[in-house]
Amino acid sequence: MLRLVIVALMMVFASAQTQATSVSFGNWVYNTSDEIDWQVTVDDTTNDGFYTFNIDIGDQSLLGDVIGFGFDSSVNYGTSGLNLDLIESYTDGVGVGRCNGACNFNGTGISPEYTFSIGRLGQDFVSSFSFGLPSFGEPLTESTFTLAAIRALQVGDDREGSVKDFSTSGTVTAVPELNGDWAVIVAALILSCLMLQQTRRKEVIRVA
Repeated sequence: MLRLVIVALMMVFASAQTQATSVSFGNWVYNTSDEIDWQVTVDDTTNDGFYTFNIDIGDQSLLGDVIGFGFDSSVNYGTSGLNLDLIESYTDGVGVGRCNGACNFNGTGISPEYTFSIGRLGQDFVSSFSFGLPSFGEPLTESTFTLAAIRALQVGDDREGSVKDFSTSGTVTAVPELNGDWAVIVAALILSCLMLQQTRRKEVIRVA
């Protein structure tokens, strides 16, 4: 009986050892006094086969229209710039495109490997955006994305600011994920309980 319970528990633990990863970018470098509380995360669980980026202006008073995003990656997303066909926008009504000035990071000391524009300049006001890039079967690690850069206009209460902020500090968080066959796991646990109950009944009958 004890062996059966142990086997069932081992099945659960084995299925939980696959780790999904989330990366959060922090320690942002600002090029102006308008320091936006950028919240940028990447995960490999939200959308199967994709790295999902979530960009948000954060919970503070400053406003801003995100018009461009740049990143460095160990994954090949294009030999001469970013292949835009690979990007999946998860924000309704907001598309992506070629930069055309929306990804100007001059004066920051960085030159993102891949860049793209977000939304329609002067028409969409984007303070939150989510998009996906194919993972090509590669696990998400701290070296998958080593730079996140944001270009934003209409920053601040007066909507007259412009920022070119970036982060090279990605913090990795491993998230336990059950990938095993749930039906098998549950059946094994139920069987263990039934066997234990039957054994106890036999012991009670013997004593009687």
